[in-house]
Amino acid sequence: MTLELRRRDAALEVEVANGPATTAAPPPPRSGYGLAGIRERVVLAGGSLTAGPRFDGGWRLSVVLPVHGGHEAKESDLR
Repeated sequence: MTLELRRRDAALEVEVANGPATTAAPPPPRSGYGLAGIRERVVLAGGSLTAGPRFDGGWRLSVVLPVHGGHEAKESDLR
């Protein structure tokens, strides 16, 4: 799995990607809203989300969120 964070102009880009599964995974619990819930929250924040299969059989999720002024994040803010 890879996780990339990029700051581009007035946006923060977050991308999570993985390769194809090496073993069969058990079905996930149906207790949440999954991608629909993530997309709803991202859109409410003024951003966008794309997700889907990769050419190699893996999966990719990409979120772009606007960055509004404010202060520069310190390491302690990220904990």
